[in-house]
Amino acid sequence: MRRKARFDKVEYFSVYCPRAFAAIGNLPDTVAHRSIVIHMQRRKPTEYVERFTRKRIAPQAQALASEIAARVAKAKTCIEATYEKHEDLEFPKDREADCWLPLFAACSVLSPERMTDSRECAGFLSGQKEQADLDGSL
Repeated sequence: MRRKARFDKVEYFSVYCPRAFAAIGNLPDTVAHRSIVIHMQRRKPTEYVERFTRKRIAPQAQALASEIAARVAKAKTCIEATYEKHEDLEFPKDREADCWLPLFAACSVLSPERMTDSRECAGFLSGQKEQADLDGSL
């Protein structure tokens, strides 16, 4: 005997969770359109890059993560209010705004002097993504 599904109770789930992906070639459109894409390029033979090791960077990363978490926790209410206020950003549009809005809200509260830089960065990265959509060779 089949059980009837019950839909008399609404349950809310927190489902937003930022992720980082690395890929060679293009991401699938369903992922790319909902992402802040940072295009990287191969190191030139003439360039020296220090080797990255998790062991060496872990203490600095943990200290930075703790500091960010503390500052965000302290300013959480203000960031949430700013997020709600800026829900209809003129720039960027549509899904791009969904990606950038949490960052803009946090930045405008925690480091308002960096908002111009943030908008320029968003414009640059969004422009690169649009160009990659036109030129499928990346």
